Amino acid sequence: MRVLGLRSISMADSVAVLTIFGARSAGAEFNGPLVQCSLVTMPAPVANCGSDPLSSGSAGINNQGDVDVAVHGAGASQQYTVTFVSPDGASSASVGQFTTDNKGNGRMQKNVVFALGKVGAGNLYVSRGGETQYLTGLSIEPQNGNHAGPDFNAQLQVCGDVDVPAALAGCGGDPLKSGHVHIDAPDGDLNIQVTGAAANQTYDAALVAADGTSFSLGNFGTNNRGVGQLRKSGAFAQGTIGSGTVILTRTASQQFLTGFDVTSKPSHSQQTVGQLVRCLDVTNPLLQTCGTDPLAFGSATVNKNGRLSVNLNGALPNTAYTVVFRPLDNSGDVSTGLTLNTNAEGNAHGNRSFVSAGEVFSGSFVVQGGGLDQFVAGISSNK
Repeated sequence: MRVLGLRSISMADSVAVLTIFGARSAGAEFNGPLVQCSLVTMPAPVANCGSDPLSSGSAGINNQGDVDVAVHGAGASQQYTVTFVSPDGASSASVGQFTTDNKGNGRMQKNVVFALGKVGAGNLYVSRGGETQYLTGLSIEPQNGNHAGPDFNAQLQVCGDVDVPAALAGCGGDPLKSGHVHIDAPDGDLNIQVTGAAANQTYDAALVAADGTSFSLGNFGTNNRGVGQLRKSGAFAQGTIGSGTVILTRTASQQFLTGFDVTSKPSHSQQTVGQLVRCLDVTNPLLQTCGTDPLAFGSATVNKNGRLSVNLNGALPNTAYTVVFRPLDNSGDVSTGLTLNTNAEGNAHGNRSFVSAGEVFSGSFVVQGGGLDQFVAGISSNK
């Protein structure tokens, strides 16, 4: 079995951790699939694309300013740079870096990349070798039924409020209490909703590429309270791969754009997250009694209620692992009572109550198998 330690995630962790990030950021402001830059055709191809492969990917920004990026089947053993890029592609804000394993799997989760009060519009770009490899967009399921990826969801932001990566020009002055854009991956359905916009007005919606190419999504009107909705079945054709910013205009001015708004203070102190690494891979310090089981990604989380959750991805298939807590004073491993049984792909998830009210622990979780420490909590550099 293997052991993992606790830390605040800020480096390339496992894709399995997406479950944890998603759970605490259910109100994510901006999330969707990562698509291959070279495959984007809607509304227009993207300039300066690389040719790295991608089986699947996702990215998101929540309302605490946290950023989560994950890829499967990307370039193997490569370092990628993540930036947030403005709708016109002219400005960008640095987010971070991550490194893939020998299967092209990698993940970056960084807390509070954007501060409270920041408002962004644009897309997340993932680059390598001076070229854009992947970026957030939309991927509609092709007619052959192959799964295309997650839906695209984003909050609408007032144009004049945007300051990430830079303020925008050509903004109107319409108010907005809330707004949302949803694009359904299986069938390409579109749903745009606004509340508290300009009353009794008509808005034109479009997906706009960085080069200014625009694909009309239609128009809709608001009532006397500024509430309006645009719903279109099959707005995007089967097999569409696109990227851009959904922009709502009125009186020839940009009023609202898809993006994110950091509205909540960080609450990360309410839970502890640990990256899981192979015991055998640890170089500082060198560890003894390590097993040789594989691991793509892994994590352990203790939430504010003391519940322990452990995820394994790409471990040894059809294998039982046991999780223990190893105190800092090496006084002896403490059983957590949690056993994980991996499936045929080497993936497993389990959780149970561990820390009681008022207790304070110091140490790390270890996942063991075959009488050896297989995975341990650790920190790995992306440089």
